[in-house]
Amino acid sequence: MNAHGVSVMEIRRGAQGWRVVNDFPLNRRITLQSPMDITGPGRGHDLLKTQADPQAVVALGTFNNCGNGRTPWGTYLTCEENFHIYFHSPSNPDWTPQPRPETLRLQGRQRPLWLGHGGGAF
Repeated sequence: MNAHGVSVMEIRRGAQGWRVVNDFPLNRRITLQSPMDITGPGRGHDLLKTQADPQAVVALGTFNNCGNGRTPWGTYLTCEENFHIYFHSPSNPDWTPQPRPETLRLQGRQRPLWLGHGGGAF
């Protein structure tokens, strides 16, 4: 699951063009399993309480960060999107998933390739 997430890194433009500042102390990888403090008015709210965090003070990770961009203040935001395909809570307890049609297979594979990766960081 660590194949999903977002990388945070410092970049600088110099005479040779853009480059990553490898030793920048805030460079990091945020994955599905990275703990993040919940702050602001949502902290402790009943709607954020889960079995894993009944106090609603820590959220785990980030997933599909495709919506992102630079703010007017020079910072960068990344947002979740398209995560609805990973969770399902049918109202009918007897519901069973239906196989996808052959036409939707990617190169004949039935499982996404990232499912084969273990919990190690990338």
